[in-house]
Amino acid sequence: MRDNLERECIEEKCDFEEAREVFENMEKTVALVHKEKKQVFCGGSLLSELWVISAAHCLVEAGIENIFIRLEHNVKVDEQRESDHEIDEHHIHSNYQYGQSHNHDIALLKLKTPVTFSDYIIPICLGPKTFTENLLKSASISLVSGWGRIRYGGLESDTLQKVEVPYVDRTECKGSDMISRFMFCAGFLSTRKDSCQGDSGGPHATRLHTKTWFLTGIISWGDECAKEGKYGVYTRVSRYMNWITDLTGIKAGASR
Repeated sequence: MRDNLERECIEEKCDFEEAREVFENMEKTVALVHKEKKQVFCGGSLLSELWVISAAHCLVEAGIENIFIRLEHNVKVDEQRESDHEIDEHHIHSNYQYGQSHNHDIALLKLKTPVTFSDYIIPICLGPKTFTENLLKSASISLVSGWGRIRYGGLESDTLQKVEVPYVDRTECKGSDMISRFMFCAGFLSTRKDSCQGDSGGPHATRLHTKTWFLTGIISWGDECAKEGKYGVYTRVSRYMNWITDLTGIKAGASR
């Protein structure tokens, strides 16, 4: 009963009313585009009009000076609703160590110009730490999305793709010491569904009841894509709620 009340409270008090809409038909995922190559190389999640959250390794590998944010669905079609945004600030987690560990693979980007919300562009919800962790573990399915490769070694997608992946307990996925408490696994042992190269930084989103989508993870790394016996690995967002709030001022829905 207490858990049900907490969930109902969060659903009602989530800062973004628009985020109650169905995730499958809305764009909460943004593209990180390389300025010179004009290519989508990573993804991110829209937290507010000015803030995007992504993976730290995306910023390090491309170089922050080479990145802008684009909101779109099909990268090859002018859909008359795209918008590009330069980056004003970037914050890579201070404990992230590129090339040494996948821990703390998280970064925040502040835009120079605000995003205009619409029927197609809306932010994703953030929940309190304990709620987010419980939602992640109890959910039967979550969604990951991006413009990455359709298969390992294949071509990138022109359109934003989404795939359902179940949460996997650390005791089951911990085939390597690299899986730490700051991460979690999701996916299938044999079914060929997974995030892939180019999807990094995009959202792992989990639905509460039938309408509210919360950010539960960030696409981080994996051993190839949909490789039998392997899972995708995600940054565990619940571990970073205070960090996110301190930098952005965005409070988790129903925080008291």
